[in-house]
Amino acid sequence: SVNVTGNDVLHADKATATVTTSYSSHNDTASSEENYQVGINAGVTITTIGGDNVINENESHSKVPVTGTVDGDVKVGDTVTITVDGKAVGTATVESHNGKLTWTAEVDGSVLDNATTDNVTATVTTHDEAGHSATATDDHIYTVDTDIAAAITITSIATDGVINADEAHNKVPVTGTVGADVKVGDTVTVVVDGQTVGTTKVVEQDGKLTWTAEVDGSVLDGATADSVTATV
Repeated sequence: SVNVTGNDVLHADKATATVTTSYSSHNDTASSEENYQVGINAGVTITTIGGDNVINENESHSKVPVTGTVDGDVKVGDTVTITVDGKAVGTATVESHNGKLTWTAEVDGSVLDNATTDNVTATVTTHDEAGHSATATDDHIYTVDTDIAAAITITSIATDGVINADEAHNKVPVTGTVGADVKVGDTVTVVVDGQTVGTTKVVEQDGKLTWTAEVDGSVLDGATADSVTATV
């Protein structure tokens, strides 16, 4: 039994053992050869496309992150190539995060929106120092939803829905929430009797998209119809 270095084994594909024996003045030598293969493995997985595997209207006009992981003998610095419709549309470098090998490629949303097949392929090839290589691929399906929608709800006017004498002479908060594709920074307009009486911006609060508009209480007090309309 002979211990050899793994590096020597890595750079070859055959081992030869030779023995020589002597008896009196006679010598004889025997040898044996054994071929072997060096195994190298690669693995790649796409975890998400655009975070939720759905390409919306905004994403179809911007960069979309395609994220994933690698395993096997794939290492930090290896390159992952993203392919759509048989064409390379992005690359990413493997990085180490919290003990995992991950990657993120930025792909044009327009490419994903206009693809003939809503499918992304990730390919990674890794090499060892002796030149052996292994390649892995993974396919991931996504959907396209570029129809844009808006939703808004008034949750309270002056907190309790009642304008009292003090509030009739001060600013009154009109608050609510938004949904669908409405985003932070969109404008909410508050209307009373067909007239705009306040505007505000959508903000994120405790994980929800909300808004608050300050309206003159005198406007609410003197309205012909005790009704407020909010539009986003």
